[in-house]
Amino acid sequence: ALKQLQYRLEGDLTPLFIDMQGLTATDLPGFLWWLSWRMKEALDERGIQIELPSYEQFTSGPADYQFETVVLQEVRRKLSGGRVLLMLDEFEVLAQRVMNGTFDARAFDYIRHLMQHGEGIEFLFAGTHVLRQFAANYVTFLFNIGVFLNVDFLRPEDALRLIQEPLAHANVTFTQEALDAVLELAGAHAYFTQMFGFHL
Repeated sequence: ALKQLQYRLEGDLTPLFIDMQGLTATDLPGFLWWLSWRMKEALDERGIQIELPSYEQFTSGPADYQFETVVLQEVRRKLSGGRVLLMLDEFEVLAQRVMNGTFDARAFDYIRHLMQHGEGIEFLFAGTHVLRQFAANYVTFLFNIGVFLNVDFLRPEDALRLIQEPLAHANVTFTQEALDAVLELAGAHAYFTQMFGFHL
């Protein structure tokens, strides 16, 4: 469902879906370099090409400065001044690494800085209950400026839209029996509905 959001928002907000499970970096410069490339790939999918500095250029100065003044400025220039919504899915991956001591906790300081002072960038953190537990026990200073929303079960008509609309442009249709089976098996849970829809 989160991935579909990027195709539904309108206006000057451009949502970029970032799956945190692919994160391999262990420090803030590596994280920001990885994030820059994930943003570039997400923009490429939307037909928007941006130029990133080389890794050598990116690491020639403070990574936070490079990300904010080079990468984000390039993104906003290509979006004609519009805003970016970074949708960080599976964010608990980063949280768990910090708790385990295998990732630089300064990343949270910088994300908080961007949340408060970054121009043209918004955040949506998605994850499991672990994320709320992490926020309560570890980095409240990051999450106390955000709002937690529990994603509940979908109404049946919304679950049907989630199954059908992403493929409507390709003229893919489903039998009523298939739709009923997905609703029964997924229980109108957003994640499972999307998973069944993907594999149909």
